[in-house]
Amino acid sequence: MRRTCAEMTEMATDHMEGRLPMATNALIQLHLMICEHCATYYKQLEQVRAAAASAAADPRPENIDALTSRFREWHAKQGSGCEGAAHPDLDLG
Repeated sequence: MRRTCAEMTEMATDHMEGRLPMATNALIQLHLMICEHCATYYKQLEQVRAAAASAAADPRPENIDALTSRFREWHAKQGSGCEGAAHPDLDLG
């Protein structure tokens, strides 16, 4: 079964939080090595998660503004990429 980029992004949070089986994690890591779009998405998601954690730890207005700015940048980039497309040369399942 081929995994699409859309499926990869749906599993991103569970993957980052270690809630997926080891085999699924390995397949995601493999996908991230060959798919620049998903690798970029994961990096952006990690930045948003880090900013959210920072804002929660220190909820001053400037931290909330920084988080909002990062989220807007991340959201603006979501329209590009290979969403929903299967990689024809990689069977992930």
